[in-house]
Amino acid sequence: PDTLEWEDSEYGFTDWLHWALSDRLELFYRDFRWRGWEQDTRMLPGDRAWSISPPLFVKGEAAGERDRRDVPVDALWRLQLDLQRQLEGVPDGSVIKITKM
Repeated sequence: PDTLEWEDSEYGFTDWLHWALSDRLELFYRDFRWRGWEQDTRMLPGDRAWSISPPLFVKGEAAGERDRRDVPVDALWRLQLDLQRQLEGVPDGSVIKITKM
């Protein structure tokens, strides 16, 4: 979520599943969670996810200080793909402007 890029874990499926079910998952996502995220997330249906604004790839305040709202997973997925497409080739550290529509 902080780069809009897939990260290769270099794990096979069994090792990845073990990692995903271990306490290492919490360490991996620690910068993207907020106090009370467990309770907030527990209330989400399986077809919804958190849209965080400004997006996590924009440097700034911690995830817990950003606006969050639940949205359909497919809409969030399409948005992520569109942002990735639009920002392809933009060098890291570049100044960009994100506007709400």
